[in-house]
Amino acid sequence: MSTPPKPVTASCHCGAITVTVPYKPTRINECQCTLCRRYAAAWAYYTTADVQISPAPSHEESAASGAYIWGDKHHGFHFCRKCGCVMCWYPCDVVEGKVDAKEGKQVGVNTRMMRPEDVREVDREVLFDALKMTLGKDVPKEERHVDDGAVYED
Repeated sequence: MSTPPKPVTASCHCGAITVTVPYKPTRINECQCTLCRRYAAAWAYYTTADVQISPAPSHEESAASGAYIWGDKHHGFHFCRKCGCVMCWYPCDVVEGKVDAKEGKQVGVNTRMMRPEDVREVDREVLFDALKMTLGKDVPKEERHVDDGAVYED
């Protein structure tokens, strides 16, 4: 009989924000897009239905987490307002209540906020394809990063 997977919790440096996932990541992506490489994030992917964030992500100025939202405005990169750690990227339409979290949209959880022993044996990949990924034409030209090698649909 196999044992059920053990939940894994990620925490910012000061402990104000936690992200709990139902199981250890199966792989970790060290994305090389213009934003993720600057955050030095190492993402594991789950769904909104599987991820518990405490306190919940918010776009309110008084919230424990802040969000950097740019480009197509589909995802907010949520960070702790106290210590600055980037915790996850999360769909804006779920935060804004336009879509129910139970629908299971994708979430990126920054595994660098997990205990190293929880992710030590998880395979990592560095995908340079993100440097050239096609982005929607709804990304305003003034919001494109000067180093961004992405292909835009103008």
